[in-house]
Amino acid sequence: MSFGNFDFNPSQFPEPETLMANLSSFGYDFQVWVANRAFINTQLFGTASANGWLFPGISPLDFLGPALNLSIPEASEYFLQRLSYFARMGVRGFKIDRGDEREMPGRSPLIYSRSHAEP
Repeated sequence: MSFGNFDFNPSQFPEPETLMANLSSFGYDFQVWVANRAFINTQLFGTASANGWLFPGISPLDFLGPALNLSIPEASEYFLQRLSYFARMGVRGFKIDRGDEREMPGRSPLIYSRSHAEP
């Protein structure tokens, strides 16, 4: 994937639909690994920073980059719209990683994760 741009890197995956179809023909489902971390010079960073959707205090040059604040309805909708591209191409699941666990006020990573796992 072209990390942070919500697409497949064409030099590495010139025909992603064909790749997914081949895997599916062998009984495998194709999944992508996604994160809401915004690295500099990516579509996610450009759009999120222009709209004020990033948690403050983390430089886009840091290893993890700032997180997209998904508690902002417009940011959440933007993220979901970008992910729908993968579903339309045949992706069957997402491995979601690197949430906003350090930035969410008053929530420790364990509590935050648990709150999403419990009914």
